[in-house]
Amino acid sequence: MTGIFGPHQGEAGPVFNRDRCLALLGEAGLDGLIATTPENVFYLSGFCGFSGRILRGVHALALWLAREPGRPAVVVPRSDLDMVVQFGTAGAEVRPYGLFYVESPAADGPEGPDRLLTAPAEPAAFVEVARGLLRDLVRPGERLGLDEAGLPPDLVESLRSELGPGRVRP
Repeated sequence: MTGIFGPHQGEAGPVFNRDRCLALLGEAGLDGLIATTPENVFYLSGFCGFSGRILRGVHALALWLAREPGRPAVVVPRSDLDMVVQFGTAGAEVRPYGLFYVESPAADGPEGPDRLLTAPAEPAAFVEVARGLLRDLVRPGERLGLDEAGLPPDLVESLRSELGPGRVRP
């Protein structure tokens, strides 16, 4: 697979240091990591989007579990799916959220000047897609480290409540 820094294979992002990450997780008593800042999402998954860097309220999240090092997962804005396709995500499971519109000529059809480019099959809200990802992939009892800096406090609290007390550490 090719990433923005050239060809890379396997797990997480092209700059990811698996051995160091596993050692630090072991020391902290954690089973995985949740990244929310653009830099840490890239580090864990290889996903590099632009929406979250320029628009407030547009978020991305990466989940990396030590038991499945070759399968990171990301929640990305639907508007950045082109970045996923173009630059790759090193084998990550990708779950998009939100809506994405594209300008089209009025003669295109009855929809008017805007038409939906992709129809979401999952909930449109970031928090619902992120909570669903945690429900689907995190096993009971697993403890995760959370990079809180990329989310407002209410979204951080929502993710913590999804996993339950004592399972998420900053």
